[in-house]
Amino acid sequence: MRAGTFTILALVTVASWSGTVCGSASESSESPATMTVTGTANLKVPADQFSISLGVTTAGASLAKAQRDATGRYQEIEAALKSLGLTPVSDFSTDRFSVDVQWSTPPKGGSNQPRTIVGYRVSAGVEVHTSRLDLAGTVIEKAVEAGANNIGSPRFSLADPADRRREAIALAAKNAVADATVLAQSTRTSITGIRQMSIDNASLQPVTTPRPRMMRAEAKSLAVTPSTITVTADVTIVYGIRSPNAADAAELE
Repeated sequence: MRAGTFTILALVTVASWSGTVCGSASESSESPATMTVTGTANLKVPADQFSISLGVTTAGASLAKAQRDATGRYQEIEAALKSLGLTPVSDFSTDRFSVDVQWSTPPKGGSNQPRTIVGYRVSAGVEVHTSRLDLAGTVIEKAVEAGANNIGSPRFSLADPADRRREAIALAAKNAVADATVLAQSTRTSITGIRQMSIDNASLQPVTTPRPRMMRAEAKSLAVTPSTITVTADVTIVYGIRSPNAADAAELE
């Protein structure tokens, strides 16, 4: 397991029993008896990556003016990010640039008079993706000061989720095995082998902080607290089993 501090919360579903329990599988013409258990694991892992979409939208009667204004403000946003020590490509990159034509309102009365172009709207944006979680609030403040008028919701995630996902799968599998062992011992049933196993779910969900809670006008400074990511996994194992003999069955009753 990779080094690092995180909290583990394991939840195990109640094992379910299916199949015939009278006589051994070799002595019965019916389908072999089976036991199905599901193990669940939830890993609480501190986020190590911060992302947010920042942008600017300008409008003008001419395309040249709208584009010039958007480009100037976009460059100021990039300069603000660089001033914080963020590096292009590795920490932020351009994620959109668009031009929308603004048309005149159609005349009333069903006139066939053609619509005309009355202006242009230009949008440019940058996607920040950095491990500098301590800069989350400052990035937003500096971008707004530089002229950004499109601010996305901050997102916290894991830069390398694959390792944590495998950890969750391993823990879920251990929980399933532990439950199967307890259930078999409690019923004096012998496990003959694994018939089937599957990963029912293994995923993580990035945490998004709502903008209204963060962009409060009365706040002197934005305090964006890194979130904890929950990595979940469910593992189901179907075991072949041999039922207890008559004497053991009588004692269980």
